[in-house]
Amino acid sequence: MIVDQDRSTASRAIVRAVGSVDALSVIDSVSTLSEAFAAIRRERAVAVVVLPRGLGSARRAATPPTVEIFYQTAFLSTGALTSALLQATITAELARQAPSQSGLAGVALLRVPLPGWR
Repeated sequence: MIVDQDRSTASRAIVRAVGSVDALSVIDSVSTLSEAFAAIRRERAVAVVVLPRGLGSARRAATPPTVEIFYQTAFLSTGALTSALLQATITAELARQAPSQSGLAGVALLRVPLPGWR
């Protein structure tokens, strides 16, 4: 379950990244936390990801927003595993976006010796 409060290119990319993981499934995208928590109570979802306002412009913010992940503790192992997968997926997607959001074309690994080294 996704609560996308940002509706930016960055947040949509995160939703796509989460949806592309075989072990995860985006059940729905809702506009409020209460709707998402209701889905958890009805056991339609195991976890909720909240993509906060300002996520797409976080590099320019003095205090960057935090992505929140909530999971159903009644299903401890399933919830914990889902939470870990969500955290890894979202972190990887944010890292993938970082160079372009900072104005860089990308990051390249150059295999050249350092000056003075042979």
